[in-house]
Amino acid sequence: WENLKEEYWSNVQKIYDKIKAHYESQKEAQLENLQKKKELIEQLKVEVTKQFEKHQDWDVATKAIIAIQEQWKKVGFVPKEENDSIWSEFRALSNDFFDRKSEFYKGRNDVFAKNAELKQGLINKLDVLKDSTEWRATAESIKKIQNEWKKIGHAGRSSEQKLWKAFRSKCDAFFEARAKHFEELDASNEGNLKLKEELIAKIEAFKPLDDAKATLTQLKDFSKEFLAIGNVPFKEKD
Repeated sequence: WENLKEEYWSNVQKIYDKIKAHYESQKEAQLENLQKKKELIEQLKVEVTKQFEKHQDWDVATKAIIAIQEQWKKVGFVPKEENDSIWSEFRALSNDFFDRKSEFYKGRNDVFAKNAELKQGLINKLDVLKDSTEWRATAESIKKIQNEWKKIGHAGRSSEQKLWKAFRSKCDAFFEARAKHFEELDASNEGNLKLKEELIAKIEAFKPLDDAKATLTQLKDFSKEFLAIGNVPFKEKD
């Protein structure tokens, strides 16, 4: 009996020693995990306290914070008495960042909407002007509108390209019509060019008459004839 009892309690003690070693090992691992999570919180604090002024800033920070969150998930358990407080701190920092990010994009979207409204207003103005045949005055007006467009900020990814295509097409419609008009005008003025060149040749061949008054009259007639012929192609005008 004594031998059996001694062997029994010896085995029981071995089991208790294994259990104790297991929990001590677990506690040590949990303390290591606690330290890892504290380090991740410090990394998170660095990211969330940066200055974010534009989309790129928020985008870079978001990727960094998501990477930290992924690391957090891979860290094991921490001591039970520390779990709630450390998780609350980590979650609060994350939530604060994403709440501020949401507010930033809400404000940004409001700006985009305002810019889109302003740009649509310019497109509406072009819609009235694009069919005008007051070529010089209308060209000046359109150029002013184009300068206004440049001063307006971005209208957002979903609207900007659509608005730009509409704006560009109306500008192009006017300037293409103007170019076509002057091309046609130049073609119709080719005859006038020929007549004026013939007149110039006649003037070059002219020799002053003996009568100065008659000579002056003839020169005046040349001028009247020149003006009466009408326009020549623009590129030949000078």
